Amino acid sequence: MRSQRVVVSRPDRLPLAARASAVPATILDLGGRYPGAAVLLAAPLTVAGIWGMVTRPSLALPLVLLVGVVLVLTDFLAGPYRVAEQKARAAAGTPMRNRQPLVNQPRPPSRQKPPRLKVEPQAGAQAEAAAAQAQAAEAEAVAATARARADAAAAEALAAEAEALAAEAEALAAEARAQDEAAAAEALAAEPEAVAAEAQAQAGVAAAEVLAAEARARERARAEAAAAEALAVEAHKRAEAAEAQALAAEARKQAKAAEAHAVAAEARKRAKAAEPEALAAEARAQAEATETQALIAEARERERARAQAAEAEALAIEARKQAEAAEAQALAAAARKRAQAAEIEALAAEARKRAKAAEAEALVAESRARVEAAEIQALAAEARARERARAEAAEAEALAAEERARAEAAETRARAAEVWAGAEAAEAQARAAEARAKAIRLRLEAEVKNKWPRQGNQP
Repeated sequence: MRSQRVVVSRPDRLPLAARASAVPATILDLGGRYPGAAVLLAAPLTVAGIWGMVTRPSLALPLVLLVGVVLVLTDFLAGPYRVAEQKARAAAGTPMRNRQPLVNQPRPPSRQKPPRLKVEPQAGAQAEAAAAQAQAAEAEAVAATARARADAAAAEALAAEAEALAAEAEALAAEARAQDEAAAAEALAAEPEAVAAEAQAQAGVAAAEVLAAEARARERARAEAAAAEALAVEAHKRAEAAEAQALAAEARKQAKAAEAHAVAAEARKRAKAAEPEALAAEARAQAEATETQALIAEARERERARAQAAEAEALAIEARKQAEAAEAQALAAAARKRAQAAEIEALAAEARKRAKAAEAEALVAESRARVEAAEIQALAAEARARERARAEAAEAEALAAEERARAEAAETRARAAEVWAGAEAAEAQARAAEARAKAIRLRLEAEVKNKWPRQGNQP
């Protein structure tokens, strides 16, 4: 009986761990007693924590972790006090120190109102949580729709820009082809004129060479003609001299013949005088006539030989003239051949120059096309980068909106949890008041019981 008095007379005595954790439990109980003040204190801290996580996560993250650790540690330290308080409530509820939970114990009918109050805030909190979740789902759906629209708009913009770039590339290619065709047409149009001018120049050069060759041939022919004329004059002079000599010889012969006739006449006269002397003189005259005729024949032969020599010399001169003319013709033909070869070489050089120019133009056109293609690729890459940046910006905005929606949902859930915690705190306060009332009643009953036996034992 004494042991029962000891145990029951001090039901509020708690273990050392429970007394040590009374301070954290009291601090947590203040939040349950004054939920408005707790909300006013927690809301700025939550906003400051979110802002710090957004702006300076390296500084805010350790603080948030530290606050979380402090809260968890406080809740952990308040655990023994709560367990001891539950045990005290269980002990105060039944005199047999029943350690069943308070939920399984029967309650008076007058204490059925707090659960109704608990159910109503819980239903409101659940409704608010469901509404917050619905708003978050709606915000996520709106963000997904916005992202889909942004992606579709970006795809359409990229397609339109790609079509514009393709059209611009086709226009540039057509312009380049038109420029190449115009340059080729100009080159083809200028080619006959250049060939004609070159042919005219080469023909002029060949004509000048032919004229020069003809002039040289004429000068040579004139010189040869002058030489032939000089030779002819000399031959004529020689012929005249030979003729004069022949005439002189003939005159001498005639003189001799006349003299011979005279001598013959005289001889005949004398022959008459002296016929033998006449006959001898006649024989001498005939011999002299024969000699004279032989001399005349010899002179004629000499003249004929001189004439033949002059004719042969003239034929030689004519042959030389023909040879020089043939040489001049050969030189002219060689000059024409050289002119034709030079013309062919000039045409080949011109063709090579045109081929090189066409190749250079083709290289320039190809490099221009490459530069234009590179520029088009750069523009396309820039457009893709812009579209990617726009898409990323839109996605970032959608993510920010989603984060805001999540933050609002979290804030709503926090408020619901806060309301739920306030309801639980109110219920805990009610249970604590009930437990204190029961403890006081039990203490009074125990004191009364202790007093009554003492009075019964007195004489």
